[in-house]
Amino acid sequence: MDTKKLINLIESAIAESKVQLTNFPGGGAHNHLGVMVISDSFENKPLLEQHQMVMDSLKEELKERLHAVKIKTITKKQFDALYA
Repeated sequence: MDTKKLINLIESAIAESKVQLTNFPGGGAHNHLGVMVISDSFENKPLLEQHQMVMDSLKEELKERLHAVKIKTITKKQFDALYA
């Protein structure tokens, strides 16, 4: 799995986003991923809509290469409050 390609797909689809990927056990072929996406595009959007934005950017990969994706979406302000 080309992680740079996945990051580019998400960052191209979601304005001003930063993406962090992690592999999860059980995905021997690296087809079980964790994705954290940081973007102010998520501001005032329900969690379901935020996750749909991420899934839409990966829909072709999900058809053939990815089996499972764990998603965390967060705004820059939320990220700074939690991790700064």
